[in-house]
Amino acid sequence: MAKTMTPGDLEALDRLEQKVRLLVSEMARLRTEQAKDAETGAAEMAALRQERDQVRSRVAGILEHLEGLDI
Repeated sequence: MAKTMTPGDLEALDRLEQKVRLLVSEMARLRTEQAKDAETGAAEMAALRQERDQVRSRVAGILEHLEGLDI
């Protein structure tokens, strides 16, 4: 036997629908924010690696210079 919907049931469904829509919207916002943070993190990592390579190169040059000195 089919149950008929009452106005209270419809209001409850409307509230549930609102909550689900808010949740979906919040999840989309969080995903966007996470992707943005990951992109920023990747850029910072690349900059740090480049800086590390520059330091390594400078240290190698200094060591070569020191080896060339007759001490």
